[in-house]
Amino acid sequence: MVDDYPDNYAIIMGYANLLCNDLVFDEAIDYYERVIKMKPNWTRPYECLAYIYEYKRVLKTKSKEMANKLLALEANNRAALFILGRNTIDAEEKIKNLTKVTIHHP
Repeated sequence: MVDDYPDNYAIIMGYANLLCNDLVFDEAIDYYERVIKMKPNWTRPYECLAYIYEYKRVLKTKSKEMANKLLALEANNRAALFILGRNTIDAEEKIKNLTKVTIHHP
């Protein structure tokens, strides 16, 4: 179905989400990257990539890279702050990032 609508970012994003839910991460990454090329200011595919890279743990640098891109698009993005907080060794920096995540909770 994705091949039938190569310019429809919503269908590609949906397919990437299905792959991610089925733990087919490497293929999902490719589709999320296609969505980012189509909609570079949309934060959701960056969040998905950051979580995949975080889940895989061997890709910590890529996870941080995606988190920083998210923060460039949305200053207080909760997913980005969580990932950066989790991957920060410095305790003070970790607390700062994780506090930002929870401080806005209603």
